[in-house]
Amino acid sequence: MESLISIIVPVFNVENYIKRCLLSIASQSYKGPIECIIVDDCGYDNSIRICTDFISNYNGEIHFSIIHHQQNKGLAAARNTGTLHSKGEYIYYIDSDDEITSNCITLLVDALEHHPNAEIIQGNIKALNDSYNISRHITIDYIEDNNPWVRKQFYNIRNIFPVNAWNKLIKREFIFQNKLFFMEGIIHEDQQWMYHVTKVLQSIAFVFEPTYIHYITPNSIMSSLSQKRSDESWLKILEDIYTNFDGPFYKEQLLKYTNYLICHYNRDLSGYKELCKSYILLLKKNRFYASYFCTILSFRLLNLTKKEKNRYRIISIFQKLFLLINRF
Repeated sequence: MESLISIIVPVFNVENYIKRCLLSIASQSYKGPIECIIVDDCGYDNSIRICTDFISNYNGEIHFSIIHHQQNKGLAAARNTGTLHSKGEYIYYIDSDDEITSNCITLLVDALEHHPNAEIIQGNIKALNDSYNISRHITIDYIEDNNPWVRKQFYNIRNIFPVNAWNKLIKREFIFQNKLFFMEGIIHEDQQWMYHVTKVLQSIAFVFEPTYIHYITPNSIMSSLSQKRSDESWLKILEDIYTNFDGPFYKEQLLKYTNYLICHYNRDLSGYKELCKSYILLLKKNRFYASYFCTILSFRLLNLTKKEKNRYRIISIFQKLFLLINRF
């Protein structure tokens, strides 16, 4: 019997794109059962009306349903709602302003049949930005029972894993057993989520043929966010990640997330100053890195007059150190 796949679509103010997304789901060549869970996150345009009309006129095999939030909760909460209501053996997230290829689920399930122990099947991505193309970085199609390999690749400065939650066929049991739900009330939630995913992920397969078409839309969260909102979210993400550092890749985690801290430090958010002080104490526990990072972060804390000039100068210095140290 073929596996039931749950496709989760959070919807918020995407009236110009949602039909394109739903048509791509309805056009799947996969012959097994699919449920599509649309989560209404209380937007103020006609998105949900379009969804309702689409479902009313749809006569195919996919089971479409709509779950309504009582108030706007954000993308992370919408994904969590869809996940909790899902019944499939595997879950697939898609953003409502994107679309999937007609053979998307077929390709991912085919890979799953060849690698039944895979907890995640990662599809390839077609986008204007070629950095999404996994085939530029990955030459193997399957890694099994090798969490050290997964973590080493993720913490590397040239991370080969797409951080996005979308375009991954994920074993539902893997999500629930490891409590891999999204941090709510922030943006960049995929960054925090993927950090926790890679800590427990043992087996992953890759599909090199494009399965997902990603668009940069003018009113999307990621294109319209303010710098302050971004920095506020990163503060919460980094606070969570720093409390979860562990071995055997302690040094690699320090390298990766010091870079993020420097990039998103905001002197107007008091939490960052406290976070930096705590982080400096954390770094001092590792003598190999302390002399480098304490100097950099202390300088960052000074943050005198020309903020942006100092920021880019620090980032440049850090990146050079990062490349040098990463050779060891």
